[in-house]
Amino acid sequence: MPFHYESMLHNFPLHATVARSRKQPMPTTPQTTSIIAAAPRNSQRQESLDRLQEYLHKYRGRLSYPQRLAEGRAIGGVQVEGACKHMIARRLKQTGTRWQLRRVNRIADLCAMLYSDHRDAYRAASPP
Repeated sequence: MPFHYESMLHNFPLHATVARSRKQPMPTTPQTTSIIAAAPRNSQRQESLDRLQEYLHKYRGRLSYPQRLAEGRAIGGVQVEGACKHMIARRLKQTGTRWQLRRVNRIADLCAMLYSDHRDAYRAASPP
């Protein structure tokens, strides 16, 4: 089963378990106390928490969300994913177009390249 850290980041019982497993104090309020008490303890959950902890440690330099928000930068890729989905869907749904599934990724790559930093390099390397 693939690990998706997003599914764990906003689950408060898991926040408590991660903090406890890292031996870092959590703020104690009646709410956090009940969350800690309710946190499940089993090997599968602990394995997921260990993977989450490794991920967060590995990418800690990229996860400074308060700083990113203060700078007006996006936190996630939702905006990018939504724009790509809309752009590619618009291209694929044009009147009279027919696509084979195996070729959709090629058009997606080209569409993404047009809006990336690689556009100029691609055009320079392409024959006239």
